[in-house]
Amino acid sequence: MFFSSQCRRRLQLFSGGILLLLSCHPGAPQNSLPRTTPLDLVAKTPECQTFLASLPADVNQDFVRVPEDWDHPEGPSIDVAFFYGKSTTITLPSGVKPRRDIAFFNGGPASSSHGAFFLRQWELKLPLRFVFIDQRGTGCSTPYPNADSTASIDRIRFYTSRSIIKDAEAIRKKILGQDATWSIFGQSFGSLIVHRYLEEAPQNLDAAYAHGFAAVSDPKTFVVERLRATGRNAEAYFKQYPDDAALVDAIRAQIQSDFCIKSAQQKLCGPAMLDGAAFLLGFADQWSHLHEQLGKMLDSTGALQLDILQNYVLENDLDGSDTAVASWVISLTEITAGLDDKSSCEAGMNQLESEGLSPKSWRFNECRLLSALTFDGINADPSLSQFSIDPLRIDVIENQLTKFPKLPLYLYAGQKDSLVPAATFKEEAAALGDRITYREFPNSGHDGFYSERQVWIDLLSPVKK
Repeated sequence: MFFSSQCRRRLQLFSGGILLLLSCHPGAPQNSLPRTTPLDLVAKTPECQTFLASLPADVNQDFVRVPEDWDHPEGPSIDVAFFYGKSTTITLPSGVKPRRDIAFFNGGPASSSHGAFFLRQWELKLPLRFVFIDQRGTGCSTPYPNADSTASIDRIRFYTSRSIIKDAEAIRKKILGQDATWSIFGQSFGSLIVHRYLEEAPQNLDAAYAHGFAAVSDPKTFVVERLRATGRNAEAYFKQYPDDAALVDAIRAQIQSDFCIKSAQQKLCGPAMLDGAAFLLGFADQWSHLHEQLGKMLDSTGALQLDILQNYVLENDLDGSDTAVASWVISLTEITAGLDDKSSCEAGMNQLESEGLSPKSWRFNECRLLSALTFDGINADPSLSQFSIDPLRIDVIENQLTKFPKLPLYLYAGQKDSLVPAATFKEEAAALGDRITYREFPNSGHDGFYSERQVWIDLLSPVKK
C-alpha cells in the first residue's frame, strides 16, 4: 500500500521528500578533506541539473561518499547529496538564540528532497537551518539499481531507512563534527525515518519531530483505516462538489478496459485509472485541483478527452520515473510490513463491508487501482519473498525513549489525512503516553504540517538533553 507518485511529489517535503563540494569519508569533520568533483558533475540527471541551477547563492550543496552496503564498507560506494543554508558567523544580539540545525526527511519512499526546498522560506524568517537530504537513490544522489534482474532488485534492501540514517549520520559529522547533535524532522515516509533514527542513534539527537506516519503493531490496521478514511473523504468531497459524482460516472463509462497508459515501469488499464483521486483526497488543499482536472476531461459534447485523461493518470496514478520498483519494495518491507497490496486490500474491503459500508461501490478506491496496476518492462518480479521485513516496533521506540528521557518526540497527525489516517496514530500515542507530545490537527491533510503554526512553535521551543 505504497504512497502514490502524487503523494511523493507533494511530500518531497518530507508526502509522501533529500553542497561546498567536498568528498568525505563518513565521520570526517567539516572541511577536513580537499575539494574534489563538484556535485553538478557527479549528478547527471536533467532534474538534478535543473534543481542545482535553481539554488540561491546562500545554499551549500555537498555530498558524502558512503558504502552501498554499510555492513560491507569495502564494497561499492554511492554518493548521497544534501543541501543546507550557510552558517551565520555574525555575533547575535543579546537574547537571540543561535540557529538550530534540523535534518529534514521528505516523504516517498523513493522521492527527492527537491520539492520540499520551499521550506527555506521559513529558514529566512526563523532561527532554524534545515538540511535537506536526497535520500540514497533519489534526486542528485546515486540512482537506485536498475530493476532489470532479481539481483539488482535485491540490492534495493540497501536503500531502506536504516541505511538512510547511516548516511545522515555521515552528513551530520561532516557538517557539524563528530560529537555535535542535531534535531530531525520527517514527513510521511520521512516520519518512519525519524522513528528509525530513534532506534539507531538517539544519542545524537536534540529532538525528533514526526508528521504523517506512526508505528502500528498490525499493518492490517493501517490498510483498513486508510480505506475507511478515503471513503469518508470521498463523501465529503462529493458534498463539496456534488456535480462531480455524475461527471466521474460519465468519464468512467467511456474508458475501455483495454485502454492502457504506461510509465517507465508501470502500466495501468481500464476505468480504474480514475482511482488515483483516492490519493489526492489525502491532501486537503488538492480537492480544488482534482475538481479542475475532472472538469476538463469531457468536451462540450460530453466526449472523453484522452490527452487530458493521460496527463491526469501520469500525474496521479503512475510513477513516471524509474523508481517505481524501489518505492514498491521499500513500502512492502517497511511501511506495510510485508502485506501484499492486493490481498490486504481484499481483506480490508471485506472488513468494511462487514461494518455495513460499500467500498466496492465507491467512485474513488485505491484498491481498485492497485488491482489494475502492473509492472511493465522488467525481467524480474519484485515479489515479497525476496525481502526481509523490517517494520517499526513501538516497544523498541519506547525502550529508547526510556534510555534517553530528555529526548523529546513530537508526533503529528491530520484528521483530514486519508493516506495515513489519525486513527493509525492511536496505538503509538497510547503506548508512549507522556513520553511524547502527540498533536492532532482537525483541518490538516497529509501535508498539513507546514501550515500548522503549532509545529513551528514546537520547532523553536528550547530543548534540553
